[in-house]
Amino acid sequence: IQEQKDLVELKTKRLNEEMEGGSGSGEAGWGPIAESKKIDRDNAQRDLEELEKKNVLLILEKNDELESARAILKAEKAKARDVSNSLNGLLERLHIAHDIAGRTITLFITLLFMAIELTPIFFKMMLIKSPYDFMNDNVKALIKAEQGIEVKHDYFKDKEGVQRDLVINHQSEKLMKEKMALLQTQADLNELILKEWKGKEEKNIKANPSDYIDQA
Repeated sequence: IQEQKDLVELKTKRLNEEMEGGSGSGEAGWGPIAESKKIDRDNAQRDLEELEKKNVLLILEKNDELESARAILKAEKAKARDVSNSLNGLLERLHIAHDIAGRTITLFITLLFMAIELTPIFFKMMLIKSPYDFMNDNVKALIKAEQGIEVKHDYFKDKEGVQRDLVINHQSEKLMKEKMALLQTQADLNELILKEWKGKEEKNIKANPSDYIDQA
């Protein structure tokens, strides 16, 4: 159809050139040559119309097939997108790599990922102390000081010869000493009270023995 359209356009151009005197007889206007070119152009136009009429049903059928193919392609793309999204996980990618590349490459990739993940942890373990560790030690030391806890590191050896720390709880020892002093003071005061009471009672018995004998 397109070739026939191009042919009609070419014959129309030649007819116009003949009418303008640019070709053929070289004279502008209508003449036998122009008439012949018009008939030739009309025949080409008629062939174009017959060709379009003959193929219109085939064109419609092909357009329907094209639309159906586009719909199928769209559905397949959506399905493929869902499948690809389900394969985004690391484990799925390793499985795919194993299927494609084999066991050796898969093992290498796994070890590479492990190295990437574990390197920061090993690096932190290699550090003796970080600023955070010093801050943590300082906070613990302040808490021990407020609570009166003293730790003497490697102060003695146990029966098995292992160095042990000596932990002294000054605050608890202070409270214990105060409690013991209070109990001792109370005991001393009770003893003094009993002694004074005994002396007083002895005097009363000597002064009035009959009162106590009757009571007895």
